[in-house]
Amino acid sequence: MSREAYLRPEAREDLRGAATWYEGRDEGLGSDFIDEFLACISRIEEYPESYQLVDEGIRSAVLHRFPYAIFYSVEPSHIEVLSVLRCSRDPEVWRSRA
Repeated sequence: MSREAYLRPEAREDLRGAATWYEGRDEGLGSDFIDEFLACISRIEEYPESYQLVDEGIRSAVLHRFPYAIFYSVEPSHIEVLSVLRCSRDPEVWRSRA
């Protein structure tokens, strides 16, 4: 049974900021980023336990086309997305949100 993913406000801001940045680089690239994010979220919802465990109770899934990772926790009733961060960012960013 798949669980629905919910984004924390900070994760929404991460997503919005990245999409805006990509859109500023090339028209339509921001939409491509969002599409890739949504595809990754669908995979997480279907198989939440299959992604890398990066800390106690926190997993990450890397987007295929963009150098971003989704950090999330698997809760009994849903998946909670903590951060959507560039892979080169300091891991303390998502750790502070856990």
